Amino acid sequence: MIVARIVKPAYKLATARGLNGENFFSSLREVLGLKGADEDEFYLAMDFLLERQG
Repeated sequence: MIVARIVKPAYKLATARGLNGENFFSSLREVLGLKGADEDEFYLAMDFLLERQG
C-alpha cells in the first residue's frame, strides 16, 4: 500500500482492484511477491500503522 501510494497514488479501493488485475499494479504485485489484497486489508493495514505511530 505504501509503495503503491508513492509510485502511483490512488484510493485504497483502486489500489486493491489494481493489485488483483492486469495493469501497472500487477507488476508491482509480482515484484513484491503479493498474491493480491482487498480494500479491507488496506484499511486494517492503515489502522495498524496509525496505532504504531501514536
